[in-house]
Parts: sequence; C-alpha cells; structure tokens
Amino acid sequence: MNGKWLRKTALAGITVLAVCALVLPLAISAPKAVERPFKSISDGYFDFASLTSIDIGEGTHLGRFVMEGDWDVFLDDPTNPISPASIQSSNLVMTAANGDELHFRSVEGRGVTAPDLQWTGMGTGVIEGGTGRFENASGSNAWSAVGYLDPGEMRIHYTLTITGTLTY
Repeated sequence: MNGKWLRKTALAGITVLAVCALVLPLAISAPKAVERPFKSISDGYFDFASLTSIDIGEGTHLGRFVMEGDWDVFLDDPTNPISPASIQSSNLVMTAANGDELHFRSVEGRGVTAPDLQWTGMGTGVIEGGTGRFENASGSNAWSAVGYLDPGEMRIHYTLTITGTLTY
C-alpha cells in the first residue's frame, strides 16, 4: 500500500509541477498593450533656419513634457515665405518629466500664413514607439495649430493640439 501511495503521490506531484511550468510564464508575462485616448496641448515655435521645433506642454499619459522635432517644409511657392506649405516631420520626441519618451511622426500636414501673418496648420500623424513605458507604443493622431509668423525671427510661434489614440 505504501508503494502505490508513493507512486500516486509522485505522479500527482510531477503533474502539478508540469502544469505550473506551463502556466507560470503566462501569468508573469508582460501586460497586454491597451489602446487609450491621447490628447496634448503645447506652446512652441518652429524655426525656419534650422527646420526644428520646440514645445512645452501637457499630455495624457505623459504629464508635463518637452517636445523637439525636425521638419521638412515644402512651400507651394518657394519664392514666397508666406505661401501655403506641405509639412512633414521626420522625428518628433515628447519627453515626460520622468524621462520616458514618446516618438511621433507627422505623415501629412498643411500650413497657411495669412497676409496679417496669422498662421494655421493641421495634419495627421503616427506614434512609432518610445522609451520606458512607451517602448513599442503605437497609435495615430490628428494635430492642429494656430499662431503667428514673426518675420524678424523667421519663426512661427504657435499653440498645438494633438488628439488621437495611444497603445502601450
């Protein structure tokens, strides 16, 4: 009887260990990415000489952030600096206060400067990863901005709003 009991107990123990070995990695694996609404608002400027932008703002899932970007701008009339323009970014990085980064790219945009130097822009973008909690993040967004062209500085000062989704 002790031999049968020992075999049953050993078999049950091996079965429990096998089940734990299969289930435990699933239980401790990384949490599933979740799609969340995203919105940010920031104030910044675009510099024509360097084709870069710098913003300071606040966003959902980020809190306070600094955003830096590199841009490609294609004026409809290259001889007229206030002509409408196609706008695309090659790199936008939002850096949260804790150092986590969210990486964006504007895939389509238009900017128009009125004769009174008021400027409006709008477009769409994608989220392409980041660092920290935003590693492997994804999403899409729409952006709009209003501001003015300062011809002395050759900068556009603006307020930017981004809305969309963020998956991380």
